[in-house]
Amino acid sequence: MSVVVNLKSFGILTPLRLHVREIHNRCRIGNRDWVGFGINGSANYKDDPLFPFPAVRFKENTRDVCALREKEKGDWRMLCCEEKKALYRASFCQTYSEFQHPTGQWKIIAGIGIGMTSFTFWIMMLNHYYVFEPLPASCSKTSQKAQLRRMLELRVAPIDGLSSHWDYDNDRWKVALVLALIGMVVANPVPPLGLGLASPILPPVSTVINHGVTIPVVTAPVVRHIVAAPIVTAPYIRTPIYTGYGWGNG
Repeated sequence: MSVVVNLKSFGILTPLRLHVREIHNRCRIGNRDWVGFGINGSANYKDDPLFPFPAVRFKENTRDVCALREKEKGDWRMLCCEEKKALYRASFCQTYSEFQHPTGQWKIIAGIGIGMTSFTFWIMMLNHYYVFEPLPASCSKTSQKAQLRRMLELRVAPIDGLSSHWDYDNDRWKVALVLALIGMVVANPVPPLGLGLASPILPPVSTVINHGVTIPVVTAPVVRHIVAAPIVTAPYIRTPIYTGYGWGNG
């Protein structure tokens, strides 16, 4: 003897129907009034400022709601404020100010993000002290300096790389020369609007830059000589050229 049991009567659904989203029309709205098109033409309700009129009313038609609807057909001055609010709540769930008000959901998201960040930080600290092996000796500061010195001695990338920034004559970086020029400009500023051809004459003093390099100050004005040479055009002279078939003019 076989017994057929309806799982739906016990509230048990199959796993395939548990995660499937479907569109239901009148079979799920009960006795609510279908009053408009809504969002996509189906019988659904949603508080959305882009679609201010949902397809169905929010509440079902109960006796109290039907009585208020009949009273609504008459003079609205006979309705009190509470009855008007009840009529609105029967058709809509929230007002514009209610469903557009900030929910503060960003606080939960920010808290979860900060918590996950701190969790990963402590995981990395745990791995650093108890899981990862110590770094090799080549990663120490002394070893890195020795490696850098070895690369400079081998002249690695001499054109525009590492060795191009090293002054082999003075055994230092070339950046010191740039700093010296910057210090000279700061110590001897040009007057405002000094756009002439000659630099201003300064007294013969020396300026000591912060890095200890003494740079003499030029006492004589530096004048850019402009040479105006006449433009001479030579006459075009044709020369005979042998082309293989005879002599011709070039």
